[in-house]
Amino acid sequence: MEAQMAEKTVYIENPDILAAVFGSFDCNIRIIEDAFGVRIYSRMEADGVEAVVVIGDGEDAVKKAAETVECLKGMITTGD
Repeated sequence: MEAQMAEKTVYIENPDILAAVFGSFDCNIRIIEDAFGVRIYSRMEADGVEAVVVIGDGEDAVKKAAETVECLKGMITTGD
C-alpha cells in the first residue's frame, strides 16, 4: 500500500511578500524543505491569489512546514 502524500496551502495575496517568503534564490524555502523533508512550490490561483503549496509524505512534517511558511509570512507582513 502506497503512502498518501499530504498537502497544505498557504495563501499570500501580495507578490512582494511572496518574494520575501521565498527569499533570494529561494533560500528560505530550501531551508524549510530540508528541515522538514517536504517540497514547496508556488502557484497562481484562479482568483489571482498566489498559493504556496507544501507537499510531503508525512502529515506532521507538512503541517509544521506550512506553519513555518505562515510564521515567516507574518514576520514579513508585520516587519518583526
